[in-house]
Amino acid sequence: SEWPYLTHDALPFYRQLSQAFGSPKGIRKMNTSQIFEALWSCHAFRGYGIRFGESKSNFKKLFSTENDLALLRGSFIDLLHGKGSLVDRISDCIHDADYKPYGVGRNTISELVGWLNQEGQPIINGRTLRSLRYLGYADVPEAL
Repeated sequence: SEWPYLTHDALPFYRQLSQAFGSPKGIRKMNTSQIFEALWSCHAFRGYGIRFGESKSNFKKLFSTENDLALLRGSFIDLLHGKGSLVDRISDCIHDADYKPYGVGRNTISELVGWLNQEGQPIINGRTLRSLRYLGYADVPEAL
């Protein structure tokens, strides 16, 4: 293929995220470990763990002990399938302690929404923001 990243990395990531988070029913079926593994497909999520010096196994342990399964399921169902403004739902997952999962930063939330939303929002994460700044868009924030 002319674009090996797309066929070897991006499509499998999308399939995993879509299968895991594509419906409220699918989200309700997952346990904490399955949610972690699905999120691991997001570049920002992997980077978040690495940035704090955590191996995947240590990050997974922290994620599992620090997150309540009901909160995880509810947050992702609301974020990806909820009613109301997408902006408000994103903000809730980033800023509201009742919705914000441990270890899931703003760039992971934005990337996940980009992969799965039906509203035409692009995939955006820290890499995207740095690239836009490099191209001269100086008013792009460090993070969402």
